[in-house]
Amino acid sequence: MSYRMIWVIVLLGPVICWALMRPAIGSDAVVESGMTIKSEWQIANRFIQPNDIFSKPITQSPKPAKPAPSGSNVVVRSESPINQSWILNPALSKACSQGHFRQAVQHHLVGIFQKSVYGAAVGGHASLIDRRQLAKENVVYVFKGQGTTNCRVYHRNA
Repeated sequence: MSYRMIWVIVLLGPVICWALMRPAIGSDAVVESGMTIKSEWQIANRFIQPNDIFSKPITQSPKPAKPAPSGSNVVVRSESPINQSWILNPALSKACSQGHFRQAVQHHLVGIFQKSVYGAAVGGHASLIDRRQLAKENVVYVFKGQGTTNCRVYHRNA
């Protein structure tokens, strides 16, 4: 085989494959109640958007409230959002992002605000790792996003 023949195969191979698959591009399968599903070739080759699989929009049901993880102890329960009744502490949030202020065991103590579950810890208690001694005694701290650089720590007025 010569180099010219190899180049012809390399250059024309994708065109030949495309020509063989061409009939599948426009074909749609019709399913019950007038919905159409795009061809498998289109789905595999990403010619459609995520919501284009069915011609009618698919509605999703709202997510139910997450229960507290099993083995957790609920220390705070509130129907109001966390940012309304609790204070965001920037210094503690920065220390949490750096790993210096965090829960000893993730979600051992939890706070439930509306439908969201957050980790919690108590100042001066074994549930809190406080390397810089920033916590006040017997104050409940709620952690949002612990273990990330976007960790937020909330507390109540003491």
